[in-house]
Amino acid sequence: MSSTWEASLPQARQVYSSVVRPALVYRAAIWHTPAKDPRKAKAKGLAAKLQPIQNKCLRIVTGAYRATPTQSLETEAYVPPIDLYLDSRLAAFQNRLTNSGVSQTIEKACQTIQNRIKNRRGHKRAQEASIGEQRQRWVEKQKEWIQQSHPTQQRPVSEKQKVLAA
Repeated sequence: MSSTWEASLPQARQVYSSVVRPALVYRAAIWHTPAKDPRKAKAKGLAAKLQPIQNKCLRIVTGAYRATPTQSLETEAYVPPIDLYLDSRLAAFQNRLTNSGVSQTIEKACQTIQNRIKNRRGHKRAQEASIGEQRQRWVEKQKEWIQQSHPTQQRPVSEKQKVLAA
């Protein structure tokens, strides 16, 4: 088969593989959902909508007739079906994400968000002390700090003062 636009099959396939297909599957990691069993299922979602576009492109690349089956076109051009290609791109993205430190950052952020949502759903947070209780704690801490830092200013307490204080 020869191309209808004066390019050889390897050149036309190179253009398709390096220009057209990347434009078709741009950001596939965001919108593509892989099939549970790619051997049984046909392409679904946006991948199903991209199949006719790839089919048309491959017909131009190979110069094939419209009656040529899609599988034959993909075999002739050495191009995988679009849903398998999208699955491979998604797997490569997830592998890069896992191997970099970004996935741990994302997991940590998701956990923080989940905790905040959980607290909104009725799980009470540990209640903070009232302003009066906070002042009382602060006064006690200040007294302790003063006693520890200025032990010479403390007067010895007599027995009479202890009885009167009680």
